[in-house]
Amino acid sequence: MSPSENFSLGFFWKNLSNPIEKVFLPGTAGLLTYQNADEATLYGIEVEVLKNLDIIHSSLEDFYLGSNYTWSVSNVDLTAENTLAQTSSNRELQGHSPHVFNFQVGYDNADWGTTATLLYNIAAKRIVSVGLLGAPDKYEQPFNQLDFIASQSINEWLSIRVKMKNLLDDKVIVTQGGETTRLYTRGREFKIGVNVSF
Repeated sequence: MSPSENFSLGFFWKNLSNPIEKVFLPGTAGLLTYQNADEATLYGIEVEVLKNLDIIHSSLEDFYLGSNYTWSVSNVDLTAENTLAQTSSNRELQGHSPHVFNFQVGYDNADWGTTATLLYNIAAKRIVSVGLLGAPDKYEQPFNQLDFIASQSINEWLSIRVKMKNLLDDKVIVTQGGETTRLYTRGREFKIGVNVSF
């Protein structure tokens, strides 16, 4: 592989002390607050690859593909105070997805000062807030996200950058006990900026 390409396979293990978790307080107000668990473990495998497309044809030398995938497992140990209130005594870490997949197609032409990247992301369902007093945990279901970023150098000191986020505007669905409690779209985001270097 060239210096701009890579392939990696990694294993990680983390021991977390007093992890902070978002919890849902049942009731008409539906308030969110934060609690510390006693400890948590998180381990998994990550695979990443970045490859230029000149292996297909020399005219594609400025294009590349990249991807990474993470599989991981987490488990939380609760404090005695937690177990009095929290519904689930054996569960994964709040906010943790066991599967995360990213994919990108990019273009980088140093001679023209042009870069462009299309990025796709999806993650498995995850607990968005821990349930208390018999209320089940709330889960955010998987949704597709597609972003686009491009920049163009005008000269040595001036460049323009465009960022388009969440182009698919996929629905975000939150469930609790098998029922949908929230369904919304986050909207698309468009930004254009001018960078000046001195």
